[in-house]
Amino acid sequence: MSSSCPSIGTESIDSWSGGKSSRTSVSELAEKNEYSSPKAKHQKKKQLPKKVSHKKPVRFHRQYHGKTKKWHENTETVVDDEPKPTFSRRFLEGRTRPSKLGGVDPFNALGLPNDSKTGRSLHHWTTVFQNTRMTINPRKNWFKINLSDATLLSVTNYCSTSHYFFCRGQRAPPTCLDQKVLAIRNINKTLQNPRAPITNYIIVGVSVMTILECLAGSVKECAIHRKGLQLMLQKMGGLRSLGFEGAAERTVSWADTCCAIFQRTKPTLYPLLIPDAGESLFSKQFDIGDLRERLLPLTNSEELAGDVLYVWLRLRYLTEFFMNVDDDTLDVCYFTDKIDILERRILAHLHSELLAESNTVAFLAAFFNAALIYIYEDLRTCPRWTNCAIALSTRIMSGMSLVVMTGVIEAVPDLLLWTLLLGRSGIPPIECPNTAWYAEEIAAATQENREMKIPPVVSGLRYFELSEAVRPRQYVSHDEEKYEEGYNDGE
Repeated sequence: MSSSCPSIGTESIDSWSGGKSSRTSVSELAEKNEYSSPKAKHQKKKQLPKKVSHKKPVRFHRQYHGKTKKWHENTETVVDDEPKPTFSRRFLEGRTRPSKLGGVDPFNALGLPNDSKTGRSLHHWTTVFQNTRMTINPRKNWFKINLSDATLLSVTNYCSTSHYFFCRGQRAPPTCLDQKVLAIRNINKTLQNPRAPITNYIIVGVSVMTILECLAGSVKECAIHRKGLQLMLQKMGGLRSLGFEGAAERTVSWADTCCAIFQRTKPTLYPLLIPDAGESLFSKQFDIGDLRERLLPLTNSEELAGDVLYVWLRLRYLTEFFMNVDDDTLDVCYFTDKIDILERRILAHLHSELLAESNTVAFLAAFFNAALIYIYEDLRTCPRWTNCAIALSTRIMSGMSLVVMTGVIEAVPDLLLWTLLLGRSGIPPIECPNTAWYAEEIAAATQENREMKIPPVVSGLRYFELSEAVRPRQYVSHDEEKYEEGYNDGE
């Protein structure tokens, strides 16, 4: 190679100062700072390639000797100077990606976030939640009512999400709190508007939020929603002024009884309900043997003994009534009113003077609390381990653990076992001390029937079947004696 050919790094450039050509390298010019003016210096730096500091990559191999790839420390990296897209603040605070045609709400008509949580919530509402007895009559029309108001729809969206996780034995995760915030924000925005009147939509929305706080929230927030609901009802003119063909009144009534159960108070509202609609379609008689005579020494009152029998038989009747009636007929029969009236009657017994004057206050109070657990888990089909169920189970254990139940076991072992099984169902499995106490008491109640096996999970009519199996021998009805004799002869 001839000597006139320049080598790498020694290109010939013209000097701006004198216009003479010199064979000086770029690095030497940088060291000597031979630039004629600041403008030329800026232009020169702009022409030079940009470099970044060398960083060693993340090691994906073992760090033993000979297990890592060699890294060239002198490798130069050029930074990409292409302009990057910028997003407005309104876009960043809204959706993570622009809405596209399709999905749950392509035209943003519902006012809900167009994300996967909204799609899951609305799908769960239409396929699962509205088919349960947690929805007030009429169940299938509620979705049309919700679509008519953005505030009520946001509350329904949060309610459906809570039910989705409750069905899986969980509480709604913190990632779903934005749905609750949106619901409360819409309620406050409507109430703070002086020109906006209080409507049925806002009252139903606050009622649903009150029920949710009772089932999965806190006592403090439940009391706040209940107080606000009472003030709004006063401005509206009471329960009789509500619309939706009585559906709004039924929702407010359930919120009232749910708060009374959770806060251990009396109901404050008196709705107009229909108790016996459609019951002529299904009639059945139950044999209770001599249960009334066995209850008299415990209640010390024929009236209270009759009330205990009424609650016991009414729960069993409604269970079989709901099982034998189809969904369309169930809505026509106003099943919500039947449950609500029974709840109010049980709450009245818990605060009555007859209960306080009875001989076994702890057991009778535990029986009525167990009846409320049965209503929520089997008649209203609420998920297990709600706040109300946990509170009622704790009250049953705290009351019965301080009293010797020898007389109760001898007189009414069937009612005692029924109460203990329902109290156990309201306790989550992680509550080890409470679960152990219920296991010991159930074993003591079934000590005369040691061959009897109690399943870990009981529901529906199985509660009554297990309790009747431990009925005292001298009180077994004539029909049951025939059944047992035939069974023994078959063996």
